[in-house]
Amino acid sequence: MASPFDASSMPLSHNPNMSQTHYHHSCIYSTFTNQVPSLSFCKYQLNTFHTHTLVDEDVSEHSLWLKMQDEARIDVTLEPILSTYYHSTILSQKSLLTALANHLAIKLSSANLPYAPLFDLFKGILEGDDLNIMDAVKHDLIAAKERDPACISYVHCFLNFKGFLACQAHRVAHKLWLQGRKVLAVMIQNRVSEVLGVDIHPGAKIGSRILLDHATGIVVGETAVIGNDVSILHSVTLGGTGNITGDRHPKIGHVLKFRSVLKCGKNDRLWNKFSSSSSSWSNRPPPSSEMKGKVLCFTNENPTKVKGTRISVDDVCMVLENGPLGPAIQDALNVFDEMPQHELVVGVIRKLKDVNTALQFFRWVERKTEQAHGPEAYNAILMLMARTRNLDHFEQIIEEMSIAGFGLSNNTCVELVARFVNSRKVREAFGIIESMRRFKFRPDFSAYTTLIGALSASSECDLMLTLYHQMQELGYEVSIHLFTTLIRVFAKEGHIVAAHSLLDEMKSNSFNADRILYNICIDCFGKVGKVDIAWKFFHEMKAQGLVPDDVTYTSMIGVLCKAERLDEAIKLFEELDLNRNIPCVYAYNTMIMGYGSVGKFNEAYNLLERQKRKGCIPSVIAYNCILTCLGRKGKLEEALMIYEEMKKDAAPNLLTYNILIDMFCKAGELEAALKVQDSMKEAGLFPNIMTVNIMIDRLCKAQKLDEACSIFLGLDHKVCTPDTVTFCSLIDGLGRLGRVNDAYSLYETMLDSGQTPDVVVYTSLIRNFFKCGRKEDGHKIYKEMVLRGCSPDLMFLNAYMDCVFKVGETEKGRALFEEIRAQGLIPDVRSYSILIHGLVKAGFSKETYNLFYEMKEQGLHLDTRAYNTVIDGFCKSGKVNKAYQLLEEMKTKGLQPTVVTYGCVVDGLAKIDRLDEAYMLFEDAKSKDIDLNVVIYSSLIDGFGKVGRIDEAYLILEELMQKGLTANTFTWNCLLDALVKAEEIDEALVCFQNMKNLKCSPNEITYSIMINGLCMIRKFNKAFVFWQEMQKQGLKPNTITYTTMISGLAKAGNVQEAKGLFDRFMASGGVPDSGCYNAMIEGLSNADKAMDAYALFEQARLKGCCIYSKTCVVLLDALHKADCLEQAAIVGAVLRKMAKSQHATRLP
Repeated sequence: MASPFDASSMPLSHNPNMSQTHYHHSCIYSTFTNQVPSLSFCKYQLNTFHTHTLVDEDVSEHSLWLKMQDEARIDVTLEPILSTYYHSTILSQKSLLTALANHLAIKLSSANLPYAPLFDLFKGILEGDDLNIMDAVKHDLIAAKERDPACISYVHCFLNFKGFLACQAHRVAHKLWLQGRKVLAVMIQNRVSEVLGVDIHPGAKIGSRILLDHATGIVVGETAVIGNDVSILHSVTLGGTGNITGDRHPKIGHVLKFRSVLKCGKNDRLWNKFSSSSSSWSNRPPPSSEMKGKVLCFTNENPTKVKGTRISVDDVCMVLENGPLGPAIQDALNVFDEMPQHELVVGVIRKLKDVNTALQFFRWVERKTEQAHGPEAYNAILMLMARTRNLDHFEQIIEEMSIAGFGLSNNTCVELVARFVNSRKVREAFGIIESMRRFKFRPDFSAYTTLIGALSASSECDLMLTLYHQMQELGYEVSIHLFTTLIRVFAKEGHIVAAHSLLDEMKSNSFNADRILYNICIDCFGKVGKVDIAWKFFHEMKAQGLVPDDVTYTSMIGVLCKAERLDEAIKLFEELDLNRNIPCVYAYNTMIMGYGSVGKFNEAYNLLERQKRKGCIPSVIAYNCILTCLGRKGKLEEALMIYEEMKKDAAPNLLTYNILIDMFCKAGELEAALKVQDSMKEAGLFPNIMTVNIMIDRLCKAQKLDEACSIFLGLDHKVCTPDTVTFCSLIDGLGRLGRVNDAYSLYETMLDSGQTPDVVVYTSLIRNFFKCGRKEDGHKIYKEMVLRGCSPDLMFLNAYMDCVFKVGETEKGRALFEEIRAQGLIPDVRSYSILIHGLVKAGFSKETYNLFYEMKEQGLHLDTRAYNTVIDGFCKSGKVNKAYQLLEEMKTKGLQPTVVTYGCVVDGLAKIDRLDEAYMLFEDAKSKDIDLNVVIYSSLIDGFGKVGRIDEAYLILEELMQKGLTANTFTWNCLLDALVKAEEIDEALVCFQNMKNLKCSPNEITYSIMINGLCMIRKFNKAFVFWQEMQKQGLKPNTITYTTMISGLAKAGNVQEAKGLFDRFMASGGVPDSGCYNAMIEGLSNADKAMDAYALFEQARLKGCCIYSKTCVVLLDALHKADCLEQAAIVGAVLRKMAKSQHATRLP
């Protein structure tokens, strides 16, 4: 369940045309968000605002919510004691909908009916009702503010008026009743009656703009109906007529303002059928004599006019809802005598729920009246587009408005943006702003700040900056709070230069940083590892005369603990705790987490005791921090002891049990984890899907797939429904073990269950299909993902590109890199690293240079992995000096070069014979305690061997073995090749035998080296023995091995074997070189097989191979001996031609 206390996407509401009132900042925080995900740490949620004025009942829900938040901030400024209450109920909520679900869940929850499921229930009903309930909620709030003189503000009504809350709880219960969930609906009715003293049967129908004033004792029966615009005071009963079943309760029709007020001094019932003994309503109006002193009814001064207008709108809507605006519908509309008036058109558009229907009516009225619409009708159409989130005709409408010279109302502009923001479609909201600017409209200030606030939640830095610059162009006054939001996001995302630039710009605009901004800078810069900059802000804050508060200290302590600068953190903590009678709980929790993260558990336990001595009982958060750290260190027994100790001070919560289950699953103790689940149930807590996900995920990572599948199959889907995370963990676990068919079957089960796979599921499937060599299936998964409308993110495209490069599809990899930009994403360091590595592997290392500088121009900060990739590319493209420079650059930036870094540069230097430099770098790596591997040793052995420094190569090999490393086949091949080139064949044979003795299997390259060496010293028979051994090992000779062996056998006179080998080589698709042809021709000629030799001679000429003069002479002699005079004449002609050519080349 998503937490209702998430204010990260809360919009910024600020009107530049009104004076700024108050700004309130409060925070709920714990410690180390990245270490304990379920604890929110020092997260500043910022809203800039000015007072919003609501002028009519057609105001949008979003504008009303902004107004309520403004009122809440003012209340908190006047009464600071309410700050925590207002923050949790209003200021931290994303919308009126989530705030209402949260508030009702808190009010109606009990020991046996926890908050969480109630919140999920209310939120689901409110969201799933096509916003009809929320429209009624909005109008109820406005009605209370207008009609009740005691209502001082909207937020006052929302939080404190039990009549309002009872009415909204009834709307949820009524929806459940209509869905057939009657038991749950009656349960909510009962809780409302117990808590609020209002008893409304969930079957009752209640309209909009309702005021239940005071509300105590109101009773409404099952079949009662209350229309719109009704006000009811306390102790009113809409009771039954005495019928056992059926329609038995009174009805109140639509009255604009109907107030029924009981005036009595005793226990009288209102509407006791106007007699003291009855307890039911009459369906007839009471006589005036009986009404006196009992009921006062107030109606609108001109009810006929209002009633006529309202009925006309309803009738038109009823006609339009029967289908598309064809001839039949037009005829029905033409029945109305009156020409459609402006107010009627606007009213109809506001009431319709379909944009296309509204546009058809809109165009029909234009044709009918032969007049253009006014700005109100156009704005009503746009408001409908906002409510339905349908922008199909948006640009057409605003283009018409632009041509007509009409303006967009501020409410319309804000509503358009806010609706898409609330639906998490921030890019569509950004497109709305861009369209407005394209047609020369001036977007409202609140639209900008709302969208910037939403973009800050998704960290869309570039779009935020674009909107900020547009605001400057339009002349909007940018507040310090907007600067604060921008700086927070840029710093949080690691764009330090941009954040500093915004800080400088803020100061140049004569804004002085306040405590809130300093706290945010300390927190955000610290979290991205810029600890010294965070320290600078802390000291600068003091220098500016601002006193650090608890948040400042806690943030700075958290930053220092995360950076493992524990001594500084302790000093700061002691400074905060000095002379404080009441300890700062958040600072204690942060410090406890800091001690636990570095394994100093005794110090953490001492802090718990110190907290107790100061009269403050450690909270469940403190204990959960310790348990988390113990789990990371694998100290299961100690964690269980702390868990038992914890029970004395704080009741374990769901997170506590989840931590313990996680620890048991990591340790492979599934039975113990299941026992913890039982303990949860005994404590009144029930395992949620997070608990299940932890167990399944840990078991999958421990490769205990059967146990994980058993838990999954044993789930009761009515109680605990698997979510995307559940399926993703199992799909990934199955795929990693090669069970990709099972993984895909589970993916299909996920689709059948109504779950929508996210990009993580598709990433896992594609990666594992490629890993199993089924690249075509991997590509099919990608196509299926696109067809299902799942947009790939940067992480997915990086993973897919990596898979594609690894299977050698270089051009496809390039295309995926371009796809990143096509999707509107920005390639990151990982993207470039994958591209460079893939291109280097495919032989395109020369492109490294351009890609490296492209990364630099993008402002990307290279990590160690990226540096290694680029250095490898430079080395393979021959730019070793540049690679050496990057190695030094890494050191200056505080990045520690790894064995891969040193290995790339050493190999690059060795390949260009700069062996002394390579060896010095090798020694430098050893001095820095780099754990050198066999690859770097092999590079040096290869380099020394190629230049004939065999003794040094042997010394390197000896050092390798002394370090306990095992030389691989490549290492031995390097040494053997060096020995063969030095014609140390006997030594090479000894080395080859040592290689086999050390259980290192020779490969085809090893045998090729040995065969070539033996042929060089004309030990052809010995070479043929190696050839036969190679064949027995199942190794396939390469072209060089074939040609070497063929030439060797031919030169040794083993013409028959050579010819057979030559024929097999040709049959397998091999292409002999010139040396092979010449050796075979000479061998066959010497064996008196002149015509066979001549046939190869012609074949070689046709293939463009060079025939040596000596070969021609030997062949000519053989042909003459065999009396093949015609063929001899041809060979002689070729020989004479070669002689003339050689003579010509010698002439000056």
